[in-house]
Amino acid sequence: MRWLWALPLLLLAACATREVKPTEAEMDRVEVALLATSCATRLADWDRHFYYRPRYYAEEVEAAKKEGRPPRSSNRVTSVVQFDLVPVPADRTGARTSHAVPPHTLAEAEGGLHGAYHLETGELDLVGCEAATAPAVRSDTP
Repeated sequence: MRWLWALPLLLLAACATREVKPTEAEMDRVEVALLATSCATRLADWDRHFYYRPRYYAEEVEAAKKEGRPPRSSNRVTSVVQFDLVPVPADRTGARTSHAVPPHTLAEAEGGLHGAYHLETGELDLVGCEAATAPAVRSDTP
């Protein structure tokens, strides 16, 4: 009976919204895929920002257009990890950060890259960057 006063606090804590953001394991998978590209082979040269793809309802998109603002997402597509890579100055090593909300200001970073990784298929979408190819094997060698 002495702890009954704490019950409302516990109930409020249980109802608090949980930040939904990519896990360490998911960020590891994205970074392994990035290492196979010709654009981001040295991850230490980049600040890496990861977040789930936002989902927008059509009504919100229309309202945002009318009001001249970006749309508010209704939830996240947790099967797609989006990322922004931002070059770091030569005097420091890049860091990686998982975000619950997309950091919109990073998309315009000069020299930066933006992409998406599909967790279910392992497909990496990185505009303007091709996957690194294995060296060709000569057919006339035994």
